[in-house]
Amino acid sequence: MQLPSLSVRKRRHVPGRPLSLRPVQARGRGACRRHSGHRWTYLAIHDVEGYKAAASRAAALGYDGKWVLHPVQIEPANETFTPAQADFDKAARILEAYRQATEVEGKGAVMLGDEMIDEASRKIALQFYTRGVAAGFDDVARAG
Repeated sequence: MQLPSLSVRKRRHVPGRPLSLRPVQARGRGACRRHSGHRWTYLAIHDVEGYKAAASRAAALGYDGKWVLHPVQIEPANETFTPAQADFDKAARILEAYRQATEVEGKGAVMLGDEMIDEASRKIALQFYTRGVAAGFDDVARAG
């Protein structure tokens, strides 16, 4: 489970309907049991638009993935849960700035632009960065 955005200032709209209590309660139970991903399967296999909507709701609630039952669901799942290049790049900048602050300067928090970053920011950025690397993104700044 993760935050759906690298910035706490962004509000993510749950598409399709207002936030209901059931998915949030189920998400909390899943977190307690160390489940990852959005466990509710989408059985209408060839309804790709419906699957995309369900995956978007899961991402907006902070899930890091959704089960796929058929190969036609793989691409929409990857599109929904792979971070945007801009988010990947920002995550890399956060990780590098925090590394510099903690390992070189001996600080616990630092400003990056107009946002404060700290250990919590690093953990969120690491999730975005790891998913981006898994998707094949290159980070020239950290590689060099």
